[in-house]
Amino acid sequence: MVPSGNQMADRDQKTMNSTANLDELSLQVLALLQADGRISIREMSKRLGVSPTTVGARYNQLLEDGVVQVVAAPDPRKLGLDFHAIVSVRLKPGSLDAAAAVLEARPEVTWIGLTLSDHGILFEVVASSAQAFGEHKDALFAELPGFVSAEVNVIWDVRKLRYSMLPIAVNGYAPAEADAAGEFETT
Repeated sequence: MVPSGNQMADRDQKTMNSTANLDELSLQVLALLQADGRISIREMSKRLGVSPTTVGARYNQLLEDGVVQVVAAPDPRKLGLDFHAIVSVRLKPGSLDAAAAVLEARPEVTWIGLTLSDHGILFEVVASSAQAFGEHKDALFAELPGFVSAEVNVIWDVRKLRYSMLPIAVNGYAPAEADAAGEFETT
């Protein structure tokens, strides 16, 4: 189910409030997690010089507030999903939420973005092959309420895949600058 405009505004306000209220320790925990998502609470505690209880509580708060999620990010090609595309869909006015709800239910759709452009929705799709996607794309597009047209952009190689959202140093900690041991350079 796609959130309504009010639900999205509430979620966005909660996210802004949570983000605006992140203190130095929360940002440092976040930076460590971005550098190594499998780092233990004990190791973060050691690196940050605070108790494991404090780090654990901060970590749990980041999860609860939706600031961070813990997920596995598999490589689609290593799972036999050799077709990878970004699809841009143009819709009739007023059909954005309903079309997004249809896509949200599709297992081959990995993410959905609502845009401010003429193409109201961008989504990523993976399949075993271009042929497999081609055989069902017309049915998929026919399911989308208000469908006008689509542009399928096939990805033949991914040169950068980054989930770090702290691109600048935060009080001396920069996730992109962790060395092989996960230690941070002070900026």
